[in-house]
Parts: sequence; structure tokens; C-alpha cells
Amino acid sequence: MLKTQGVVHFTIPVKDLDRAEKFYTEVTEYDRAKAFLAERGIRIFKEEHRGTGTFQGRSAYFHDPDRNVLEIIDLVRGPVAEGQA
Repeated sequence: MLKTQGVVHFTIPVKDLDRAEKFYTEVTEYDRAKAFLAERGIRIFKEEHRGTGTFQGRSAYFHDPDRNVLEIIDLVRGPVAEGQA
């Protein structure tokens, strides 16, 4: 199995670039981001608080306008190397 050191590049397929750019750049803070989504009728379908594991903190999952599943996280600790979590 390949072990990664981090993320260098990722893609998110979108249909409307202007809409996507606005969606992804308007809010950056966790609680404000959740309020932003709620104000626009975007449903958070899962929330969790991870106290162990690679990435630790509060997280929320939702769909972007193109139905991609996204996660926002209020990162408390991470990434944590395997065996140190």
C-alpha cells in the first residue's frame, strides 16, 4: 500500500465556475461556515467531533451545488502520524 505525505492536488468537478468560486471563497471560519450554509438552505447531513484519529476536531459534511460531498473541520490536531493518534 502506498503511504502519502499529504495532499498536493485535488479536483472538484463543477458545472458553473463562477458559482463554485463564490461558494468556496466566501467563508473560512467553522461556525461562520455552518451559519453560511444554513442561511442558504444547504443541509449538513452529518456532524461529528473526533477526539482520536488522524484529523481531530469538529467536522460537518454537506453537498456543494454540484452534489460533491464536502467536509469542513475545525482542526484541533492533525494530521497525526500513524501510531501516534
